Amino acid sequence: MEINYEVYSLSYRELAILLVSKGIDKIYGFPLEQITIDSDEKLIQTLHHMVKRKILTSDGEAFQINEPYETIINVLKEAKDIVVITPKTEELPMRCCYLGKKILVSEISIIQKDTMKLCFIERDKFIDFLEEGYLPEQLDKENEWVDPKEGVIFDLNIGELMKDETNHLLKREDIKLVIDKICTNSGKRTSRILIMERPLNYQIVNWDSYSNKEDVTNIIYTFSNMKERLNMLLREEEA
Repeated sequence: MEINYEVYSLSYRELAILLVSKGIDKIYGFPLEQITIDSDEKLIQTLHHMVKRKILTSDGEAFQINEPYETIINVLKEAKDIVVITPKTEELPMRCCYLGKKILVSEISIIQKDTMKLCFIERDKFIDFLEEGYLPEQLDKENEWVDPKEGVIFDLNIGELMKDETNHLLKREDIKLVIDKICTNSGKRTSRILIMERPLNYQIVNWDSYSNKEDVTNIIYTFSNMKERLNMLLREEEA
């Protein structure tokens, strides 16, 4: 299902200025500490460009952040959790999803150098958003992933799969997608979903720190159940 959303672009320098103006000196998924503005002249040029692009409004004495950029920065500041989607294929970008009332999705632009692309999606459109190239298309007419070798067990080292670094996991031939949920305060992973390619089907491996249990599914997996698993990533954490 195709969904429509408006995409906003911010250069690294523009995003850094907005974040610092809100007192934010660190944010998961963006190298804020590596962004430098090496002169007052460069800062003035950037601010002028941001006014021209209507990111900022100036009354001659101070700057005001315009919408939707004000909301974008507030979500980045207040999000307690993010969902990081990392595909194996280089044709799809890695995406960081900051969880608020709406989900703010960020990705690095492949067209504009040192630029972030950002958009908002409704929480109930999260699965539709993932279907745009990230989830396998091997579905039958009843919307099920069908395993013709039902009952076949694949040997997996679950501990290794759950603890390994994402880049290392994606070097494996069978892993096609890694979805991690990360607590922004601690930087720790609280959930992980892997989609693994098997002969004639896909296998879903799910883990979360709440139950401290691993769940390996390698027989028929219905699309509705898959949606339930993915939607669990959006649930609010207990205090």
